[in-house]
Amino acid sequence: MQRSGSGFQVDLGRWELAGGEPLVRAKDLQVARPGLGIDVGNPHVVVALSSEDELAEADLAFVPQLDPEPAAGANVELVVPADPLVVDGVGHITMRVHERGSGETLSCGTGAAAAALATRHWAGAAAPHQWRVQLPGGALGVRMFPTEDGEHVGLSGPAELVFDGVVALA
Repeated sequence: MQRSGSGFQVDLGRWELAGGEPLVRAKDLQVARPGLGIDVGNPHVVVALSSEDELAEADLAFVPQLDPEPAAGANVELVVPADPLVVDGVGHITMRVHERGSGETLSCGTGAAAAALATRHWAGAAAPHQWRVQLPGGALGVRMFPTEDGEHVGLSGPAELVFDGVVALA
């Protein structure tokens, strides 16, 4: 991790397609959608939606149902590609995430990376390697880059302390 302007950037390492396209059912989405499994060190299933309205209507307070369910479970990202998708060589998407064990969160770095990777996969060979991912908690940058051990994915954005406290353990 290193400081970058007013934020930070980190190399998340190698990623891979997790295989399969589980059907995803989320509360208040009318039909089940195919998702794309992406592993960035933890499992994700990314689902493309057609509009911002559809994204807003999804109720991620409830756990999305995956069929088949990955053995370790998965975070689920709902993604809407921007129109146009690419501006000045940078891809743009908006997303929301349900993190396994936590529920909907305002931001998820590995989720943003998985969403950008899935969207690039769907867009094909001409898709950019640099992305701006808009989440309810703010925007993150994602980039894909070659290394000696394969393609890595990097994440950049602001960081702020949102909680400080002490927990007494019994």
